This record gives sequence, structure tokens and C-alpha cells, in this order.
Amino acid sequence: MSSSSSLSSNSLPDCEEPEIRNWLDLPRDVTSAILLKLGAIEILNSAQRVCTSWRSICKDPLMWRADCEEPEIRNWLDLPRDVTSAILLKLGAIEILNSAQRVCTSWRSICKDPLMWRAIDMYNLGDLFNMPYDLEVMCRHAIDRSCGQLVDINIEYFGTDDLLKYISDCARRNFGSLDVTAD
Repeated sequence: MSSSSSLSSNSLPDCEEPEIRNWLDLPRDVTSAILLKLGAIEILNSAQRVCTSWRSICKDPLMWRADCEEPEIRNWLDLPRDVTSAILLKLGAIEILNSAQRVCTSWRSICKDPLMWRAIDMYNLGDLFNMPYDLEVMCRHAIDRSCGQLVDINIEYFGTDDLLKYISDCARRNFGSLDVTAD
């Protein structure tokens, strides 16, 4: 290797050195915008201690105006029914039956819609002895709410022969037959 192409440990490759800028040179409104990205606790505990310029900006009431304004409060009941349904479908059947349907009459009405029960996910951790409710009773209730539109169900950890018979009887009544396949 020739000496002209090698670099010693003390030399840098040929390139421009970056221009070092001073944070104090930033316009006040830019510094304020950057500081507002921090939370109030970080501003009060750290940022205002950096320098007198930052302390001055942190103590400026105009900087805190956006933080102090009342947030716009939205009413969940103003959401369209299909949006509320999509949100509630993110919950499992247990959460819908135990909590969501009890929030208000609008949510209860949505929770009774058979389309909400096309897929019933009774996910649980299998600790059936410490549950304050009976999963089989809840599952039957959810199946009844599906009004024959059930296409998918999870009864892991608690499915019994009686529950499977109930599901198949409901499917037979509503669809005429039930095909069960196993992998």
C-alpha cells in the first residue's frame, strides 16, 4: 500500500469538516418549537437549566399557552355507529359481555347486533377456578346473539361436549348443517 493512500491514526480522510453551530443562534420561535416537543416535566427539570436563553424561553407564558389551553372534549356517542362497532370488535366477547355493553344504551344496542357476533373470541388464560363468571354460560349467550351468523368461535380451555353440542344444534337450526374439519 502506498503511503499517499493510507491513513494514519491521526489523520482524517479528505472531506469538509461540518460547520459547528451554536444552539443559541437558533431563532427564539424555533427553539420554543423544539422545547415544546419535550414534556412539561423535562422542560421544568432540565431544559430551563441549560442556559439563560433557554431559561428565558421556558419562562415565557406564550410558550405554555398551547399546553394550558383546554383540550377539545369529544363525546364518544357522536361517533358513527359503524366506527363504534369497529372499536368494540377489537374487544373479546368476555369484555363486551362484562363491560362494554354496560357503558350506555347506544353501546348496548351495538353489542346486541348479530353482526358483532359473527366471530366469538372467548380467549382466556385457562384459569377457570379464579373467574368471577361462567364462560360456558357467557358463550351460549354470545352464540344466541349471533342469530345464526356465527362463522368463527374460540372456546379454548373451557369447551365441553355439551357446549359443542349446543353450537352444532344452533348451526343445524340456522344453517341446516355443520361441517367440522380437523387438521
